Amino acid sequence: AAAAAALLWRRLSSWPGRRPPGPPSRGVLAGGNLDSLSHPGGPHLALTALSRRYGGVVALQLGAWRCVVLSSAAAVAALREQPTALAGRVTVPSALILSRGGRDLVFSDYNRAWRTLRKVSHAALFSRTRIEAQAGRMAARIAAVVAEFAAAAADPAGDGCVRPRAALQHASMATISEILLGHAPDRGSAEATALAAATAAVFRSLGAANAADYLPWLRLLPKHRRVLEDMAAARDAICGVLQQQLDKAKATLDYSGGGGGGG
Repeated sequence: AAAAAALLWRRLSSWPGRRPPGPPSRGVLAGGNLDSLSHPGGPHLALTALSRRYGGVVALQLGAWRCVVLSSAAAVAALREQPTALAGRVTVPSALILSRGGRDLVFSDYNRAWRTLRKVSHAALFSRTRIEAQAGRMAARIAAVVAEFAAAAADPAGDGCVRPRAALQHASMATISEILLGHAPDRGSAEATALAAATAAVFRSLGAANAADYLPWLRLLPKHRRVLEDMAAARDAICGVLQQQLDKAKATLDYSGGGGGGG
């Protein structure tokens, strides 16, 4: 085990070629430069401080992953000229679990299959006709959420506080369901409640799995293995609810052939 750890350390701590400037790494087992992202105001302020010290291109080792942070507009513009070389994704365990091995549009790597899938999805979901057809529903849903917030703030029996999480979560899920399936589950229904619970579970497990994504040795510990197992269970729950909604939508379709080409 010690020899394997030493070999892993040697391979992951080396950087081929000329390395951009950056803070010294504490090593893979200690998280590399993860401590450099600690800031009371958030990681973005930590990265701002690093760019002031080291320049617009900073090298960081985030656990087992070697990264380059760009804070220079010129560097960003230069890299945009090489989209195919830099458009891929890091396949961390949590992303692979949520996407069943990177097979969906969000987490898939940049390749020919992804480009084809993106073209098909955009043509089906984001055409001008489709967006215009959904615009009225979207506007009505947003207006309903705003009215709910205003009523909560003005409620004399309340504390004057607006708690937007539940309303925004349902509005987001309902809008997506209407675009994809043509209808949305009613708020408070079994489907909406199950979908909200599963979505919340995914976000909780994503946060808990973040350390194991970048520190591979943590995945050997039962605590972190359970986090990944919980994430897979939450993913399956979401897929189950969505499948039910899809089955309902399919049941409304006319396969008689009167519309031309059913079968």
